[in-house]
Amino acid sequence: RPIVVTIETKTMGDAWQAARLQVGVWQMAQWRTLVALPLRCPADRDQKSRDKKVQDMLDEVDFLPVIIVQGHDWWFVTSTIEGSKTTLWTKKLLASTSDARGIYQIVCTLQYLATWSRHTYWPWFARRILKVELE
Repeated sequence: RPIVVTIETKTMGDAWQAARLQVGVWQMAQWRTLVALPLRCPADRDQKSRDKKVQDMLDEVDFLPVIIVQGHDWWFVTSTIEGSKTTLWTKKLLASTSDARGIYQIVCTLQYLATWSRHTYWPWFARRILKVELE
């Protein structure tokens, strides 16, 4: 199965920019892989037509989720791609593990992302990248 949610952990004192740079590199590589895989056996020799088909395929995904954990704080970030440009979108605090409520919020978010992965991303990946239909 493919990587769906990227999680980067940093200690409380680590710089946010270092974490952002690291996941930015990972997300760029993941998007590039998603672009390259369907092109291994190109059915269309016309580059413009192929580029449009790939962009249309990627538009179905909308985003790739990222979680950056910095000390007790869990941050949600997303990445998108348009053409060859990968964008890492601004952070949103999910919750903190410093109290029970925050832990429940994080668990709920992880469960939601697991559901999204199973019902949205995985069927798309199977159909568009692996070229198989799921039952």
